Amino acid sequence: MILLDTDIVSHVLRKNAPPRLLRRLRRVPPLQRFLSAITVGEILYGVERTGRHEAIRERLEAHFISRVEVLPFDLAAARVYSRLRAHLHGLGQPLDEPDLRIAAIAISNGLTLISGNESHFRRVPRLKIENWLT
Repeated sequence: MILLDTDIVSHVLRKNAPPRLLRRLRRVPPLQRFLSAITVGEILYGVERTGRHEAIRERLEAHFISRVEVLPFDLAAARVYSRLRAHLHGLGQPLDEPDLRIAAIAISNGLTLISGNESHFRRVPRLKIENWLT
């Protein structure tokens, strides 16, 4: 079961999405694919910021929101988040807020995070991560 990071969703939403990424994604049954509410918010923010509202919003709705479960940042994720943030802060290696919340959602739900941003996430203990862009 997988949680798709924002960069992966962004690649899929492009008109020229990487065919290899699309093939790998198709191999995972829809009921085993998840998005975080954080990722949805980041994508929608990008839509609002760029002004390319309808095309991207429609692709997001058609390819993701209507087909996969969107997981919230809930109490379980908040507990994982607090431990991760304290741990990384103690190491002097903080992680950007959205990434840390996405990682906490993945860990609290026992999901593998699919992301091209391996360097951001490799330092997060207990996080299972795969890079489907390489």
